[in-house]
Amino acid sequence: MIRPSKHRAAASDSSLAPRYAAIRERTIALAAPLSEADAQVQSMPDASPTKWHLAHTTWFFETFVLAEFVAGYRPVHPLYAYLFNSYYVAAGARQAVASEPASSK
Repeated sequence: MIRPSKHRAAASDSSLAPRYAAIRERTIALAAPLSEADAQVQSMPDASPTKWHLAHTTWFFETFVLAEFVAGYRPVHPLYAYLFNSYYVAAGARQAVASEPASSK
């Protein structure tokens, strides 16, 4: 198990910001070929829409990295925690995960 003190030292490393930016750029590039319709429809119960995943990973980074390691950090929008927290019970209230896929029609 990594102790918090080691975690905090790594979080202050100036190389993390460019690495995060590169990862985010790659993530967006992977989603780029999808049409707007492809990105927002839940095709099956076990897979959330691409647009939701992009928002969820952003919320995750904000909640578990920025809020934890950046003094005075404030969330971009308070409702994001509710909208994009699918199963982290300890992180607070969350929107129920749909059991049926959304229709594209």
